[in-house]
Amino acid sequence: MPAVLPSACAAIRSTRSAARHALRAFASVADLCDVHVGDASRLRGSTAPLTPGVQVLPNAPPLVLVDYGGVSAFAGEIETVTCDDSNPSVRAVLSTRGDGRVLVVDGRGSTRCALLGDQIAELAVANGWAGVVVNGLCRDAAALGCLQLGVKALGTHPAKSHKRAFGAIGEPVAFGGVVFRRGHWLAADRDGVIIAPSRLELPPHQSLVEALGSTAA
Repeated sequence: MPAVLPSACAAIRSTRSAARHALRAFASVADLCDVHVGDASRLRGSTAPLTPGVQVLPNAPPLVLVDYGGVSAFAGEIETVTCDDSNPSVRAVLSTRGDGRVLVVDGRGSTRCALLGDQIAELAVANGWAGVVVNGLCRDAAALGCLQLGVKALGTHPAKSHKRAFGAIGEPVAFGGVVFRRGHWLAADRDGVIIAPSRLELPPHQSLVEALGSTAA
């Protein structure tokens, strides 16, 4: 695809106020961990998280998810796809109505090809998906950064996947020590991902809106 110029990115991106509004839609992953997990010892099995069923995927080795989308903080109900170097199921799901959901793609950590590119990501935006988390690779990184979509992936690969196999949709997927289930909820930002059986909230006085209030311009 042609190089994406800064002016093109500016045209594709929403206004600064719209981006700020997207951030205000939910709390940071760190704040949610404080309220619903407690300290890190509760993630090691000695004591349960404060809110039952909560899991945390840190942004650290052995599995580091890099932010490629134009939105680095996103949240929504989970849908899942499992695929092996073939992405027709990814396109099929993101071609449906998203209603603010997040697609979790388990590509089994393959580094042989990209499972998500700009064309499928544009479908996701048009259909109202909040984000895509890929245990695998993406491509068209410059274009992805211009879209109002959260995209986390292990890295990039310029080659597209083959189209010969249709992966499983809606089945539980596991990677990074956590399990993603259809209908559960996740929030993601630059610190990592938090997963829960239902949407997590903060007490009103800890809202991100207040935290951003002093920096709003």
